Amino acid sequence: MKVLMQVSGTPEWASDANKLSNTEKEIWETNGMYIASFAPKAAYYADFAKFMGDVVHRYAPQGISNFEVWNEPGNPGFWHDSLTNPKPNPENYTHLLKLAYIAAHKANPNVNILAGGMTVGDSRPYSDGYISPFEFLNRMYAAGAKGYFDTLSHHPYGITGKEWRTNGWAIMYGDKVHIDLAPQAANEKTLYQIMADNGDAKEIWATEVGVPAMYEGLDEEKQANTIRLLLETAEKSKNYKGPIILYNGENDRKPYVLGIISQDANNDKILDVNIDTDNDGKPDANLDTDHNGKADALELTTAEDYFGLWRNNGTEKMAVNVLRKMIKK
Repeated sequence: MKVLMQVSGTPEWASDANKLSNTEKEIWETNGMYIASFAPKAAYYADFAKFMGDVVHRYAPQGISNFEVWNEPGNPGFWHDSLTNPKPNPENYTHLLKLAYIAAHKANPNVNILAGGMTVGDSRPYSDGYISPFEFLNRMYAAGAKGYFDTLSHHPYGITGKEWRTNGWAIMYGDKVHIDLAPQAANEKTLYQIMADNGDAKEIWATEVGVPAMYEGLDEEKQANTIRLLLETAEKSKNYKGPIILYNGENDRKPYVLGIISQDANNDKILDVNIDTDNDGKPDANLDTDHNGKADALELTTAEDYFGLWRNNGTEKMAVNVLRKMIKK
């Protein structure tokens, strides 16, 4: 097992986050706009690069050779360019990447520097500013990214999807991942084709991918089957040579959220939705199993809490056995 170390985020004193009150910070966090994901102010780019070099200098001798610069810089949740423009900015990210790359290779010329993870989806310039992987990568090259990363990081979610543009695995190299996948349009290019067009035909690594076992219809069996498809597709691909980093190890929460779990306390083969399993005279919609004063059904839980290959209590999901079988192969 090897470690991929990611350097991402900015201390508040070096970003526009220091202009926000504590109340404003709470609002940002509640809306999925993480305070640590503010980009550094331009005056602190050199400090970020120095830190990158220091990290490589410290950990490369300990056997870590792969370092990623930022996480999903095309995602507004993970790159807020500034307080006045809290959206991704490929040009500024590329500037930061170049400085970090130089510092990292100065510290150790043999390390593998990954450009921050590409994601899946079309650009949304008039809403949250999300930038598609195609647009983001093209703009990176236009800003001079060639020669300033060794491997492209990508998060190939959506391998079962039928639309080519939103099938995260297919857009890497054009692999035909299943029979229902729509063909790539003549004017569409894979991420690898964009790189090759820029004379930069490097490897693409799947540095984050997984499936939440949360909703009915997207349960643990489907999670296991999708992970099996991911691993088998990678194994059969003529193009893909990198690792598969699965997200993630263990659920953040226990599976109790109403209507989205396979819980049948009275064994009537029906999900426990409107029965009273705790005999408090109220339907289970009012359960408060974590005793925080809020009904479980009203918790702000998301699929993000249920990507784990292990459940919250440490027991295995079906996907773990899939991994065992693939490793034995």
